[in-house]
Amino acid sequence: MTQEDLKRLAELLSTALDHRFDKIDRRFDDNERRWEENDRRWEENTRRWEDSRVRFERIDGRFEQLRAEINDDFRHQLAIQREDFQHKLDLVVEGHQALAEKLEAARDELRADIARVDKRVTAVAADLAAHRRDTEAHRKGWRVRED
Repeated sequence: MTQEDLKRLAELLSTALDHRFDKIDRRFDDNERRWEENDRRWEENTRRWEDSRVRFERIDGRFEQLRAEINDDFRHQLAIQREDFQHKLDLVVEGHQALAEKLEAARDELRADIARVDKRVTAVAADLAAHRRDTEAHRKGWRVRED
């Protein structure tokens, strides 16, 4: 092998190696672009997740506010129902008290009527007893028969 052959061989090797190194450089450049694109996507996804988290926090706040409003409305309605029930219960109690008073008045009236009837019966019994004594005293004309 001559010097020229060696030179030519060196040039061919140099060209082949340069070509191979260029391919390797392109592959590294492609990989670097891919990594940069993946980093950009990762940052975009991170930003989206943060936006979603902020939105969910706002929604949670709205739900808490709505829950508080519903609880307040429920308490208010419950208080109204309790007041209404208490009012109706008070009416029932008043009605029972009025009936008890009427019953007591009727009982007092009945006692008074019974006392009057008892006086009359006692008076009639006394009158009858007097009449009987009187008829028994005059046996000759009048007789009381007891069958």
